Amino acid sequence: MFVIVIVRVFIFVLVAYTLLKLVQHFRSPKRKLVAAQEHQQFFVVDEKTNIRKNFLLTYKGILFEGEKYSNPNEPESLSITMVLTDPSRLHELQKQDFKLLESHVHDMYPNAPIRWKSPVREFLH
Repeated sequence: MFVIVIVRVFIFVLVAYTLLKLVQHFRSPKRKLVAAQEHQQFFVVDEKTNIRKNFLLTYKGILFEGEKYSNPNEPESLSITMVLTDPSRLHELQKQDFKLLESHVHDMYPNAPIRWKSPVREFLH
């Protein structure tokens, strides 16, 4: 009788743990980013409260990384450097795509200047 109660408790805990892991998986920002990239949708993964953590965004199936830099003398000051993670896909984009991306980043960080790393910088100028 005692063994049956232990087995039932173990099964209940196992089912609860499995459900918790499933919910965590489907709510994962990384999984949502990959799904948006596969469907060529716009999606951003960012922790706005953590200025030391870079943000990722996908647009037209292309992944970008936004590097956040803060000025030690002015903690409210923030600058952003955008990186194209796969430079071979640059030919798939046009200049207005980058302007749209900049406007989305300015929506998140209105006072932050945005710089692009090479080869996007050369493409835009």
